[in-house]
Amino acid sequence: MNHSFDVDVAVKYGVNAAVLLNNIYFWVQKNEANRHNFHDGCYWTYNSRNAFTEIFPYLSERQIKTALDKLIEDGVIKTGCYNKESWDRTLWYAITEKGLCIMRKCQMQDAEMSNAHSDYVRPIPDSKTTDINADNKPDISISSIDDDFSKFWAAYPRKDGKQDAIKAWKSLKPNADLQRVILEDLRRRMESGGAWYRTEKRFIKLPASYLRGRRWEDEGGVTEVAEHQEPDPIVLTDEERAEIERIYAQNGRDAFM
Repeated sequence: MNHSFDVDVAVKYGVNAAVLLNNIYFWVQKNEANRHNFHDGCYWTYNSRNAFTEIFPYLSERQIKTALDKLIEDGVIKTGCYNKESWDRTLWYAITEKGLCIMRKCQMQDAEMSNAHSDYVRPIPDSKTTDINADNKPDISISSIDDDFSKFWAAYPRKDGKQDAIKAWKSLKPNADLQRVILEDLRRRMESGGAWYRTEKRFIKLPASYLRGRRWEDEGGVTEVAEHQEPDPIVLTDEERAEIERIYAQNGRDAFM
């Protein structure tokens, strides 16, 4: 995959901020073209810092936070919260007027470069909004899956088997009501006293297994453990074995019934 940034933005805000701004701007523009995620007079895109680290694996969460804070403090982007669930704190991002001026200037510079060098092609950044061109079949990745799966992935505690989980999600095709049921079930399982509360992540079912098994339909939230998990064997010392044999000899095996 290719990531790009504008040199002028990188000089002023740093390379990390320039890469993130390019990504946010791309998907805000795409959402505007799709008439998607329009709130309070702006088009928005959203991602958690953890999701950004998957799109940009060479950046840590701390680096991403620092870069985003620079853009927010200088008024290039702004944040909001338009999540369907009150407990979902994923941040939304929009480009301010200042940010639009910066990016449109960058686009003009890119156009001039493209005219001067016909072999120059600007890479398209990654994100998670559905492509406006329905004839293009994108690869199954975090950049091409829809926003709703991203919310499920962020909420699911075990982060293994993502590609299989994407296939399971696409096969399930949950509507908005079912998505709310699934997210509520995950919240219930993870809260204090829930089926997965304090459960090691490796003992929680893979996300694809959860989806294919329709585990949100379980009554009472039965604790899920990894497939084929066997209980720990009971190991006796020589003295304990000798004591058991002595009790057998004196009282018979009914002593342990």
